[in-house]
This record gives sequence, structure tokens and C-alpha cells, in this order.
Amino acid sequence: MLVGVALILVELHSHSFGILAAAGLICITIGSILLVPTSYPQWYIPGDYQRSMAAAFILPSLILGGFLAFAVYKIARIRFAKPVIGPIIEEEAEALDRLAPKGYVSFHGEYWKAEAEETVEKGQKVVIVGKDGSVLKVRRK
Repeated sequence: MLVGVALILVELHSHSFGILAAAGLICITIGSILLVPTSYPQWYIPGDYQRSMAAAFILPSLILGGFLAFAVYKIARIRFAKPVIGPIIEEEAEALDRLAPKGYVSFHGEYWKAEAEETVEKGQKVVIVGKDGSVLKVRRK
């Protein structure tokens, strides 16, 4: 079971797309099954007790597996999606420092490099007129 937990933790920091998490889940499930006491010739363990113990160990493993499958699906969906910036042309931003002609602006709570057509003082509102890579082209409002 410890190997399974370790594999799941390694999955969080690697790019294996869920393979290590699946192996970790299998290890945890097998370890859970091995924890259930079985009838040995010298012990008598009722069948109801065995079934309840199996459910107590296996159900959490299956719930964890469902959560991991959902998380891996969501992460893969986000990782392979196209970046979406949205329409930012003609939106308003605020100069964080003096733009003469380069500096930083705040747009929707994010800091962006900006290049102004003319000098813009700190705190003034600017309008975004274009984008070149990660640099916004702005003009004074």
C-alpha cells in the first residue's frame, strides 16, 4: 500500500498522464485485499465479517481511483486545450509604472508588459490597441 501511495505522489510531480496513478491505485487495491483476514484452519472468521472488512478496505480504494481518474481526465483536457486569452482589443487597463514607451500595465488583475504609443504616467488608464506575443500595445485613454 505504501508503494501505491508513493506512485500516486510521484504522479503529481511527473508527466506520465495517469500511468503511475493507475499503478498506484492497483497497488493500494491489492494491498487492501491482502489486509482482509481470511479463514485459516486454526481460526474461524465469519463470512459476514470478511465481507464487511473487504468492503471497508476496497471501497475507499475505488473511491480514490474514481477521483484520480476524474483528476487525470481534467488535467489532460486542460493540458491539451488551446490557450484562450479572449478578445482584449479595446479593453481598458491601468499603467503600473511610467510607460516611456515600455513598462507594465494591470489588465484584469494580471501584470502585462506593455508598449505605449506615447508617454503614459503611472496610474493612468490605457486602452489596449494590439498584442505582440506577450506585450500589449496600448494608448492613453
